[in-house]
Amino acid sequence: MVQQIRTADLKAMLDNQATCALIDVREPGEYNAAHIPGSSLVPRRQLEFR
Repeated sequence: MVQQIRTADLKAMLDNQATCALIDVREPGEYNAAHIPGSSLVPRRQLEFR
């Protein structure tokens, strides 16, 4: 189930070190070019493989 969250709410969660995981599923090149601080890279192809 896809759940949407407002940008301000996500920022507040990350700033307060809430228990959450932010996973970026883009390819490494895209992730390295611009990512959200605090996010973790897990490329979609890797998720599909597992």
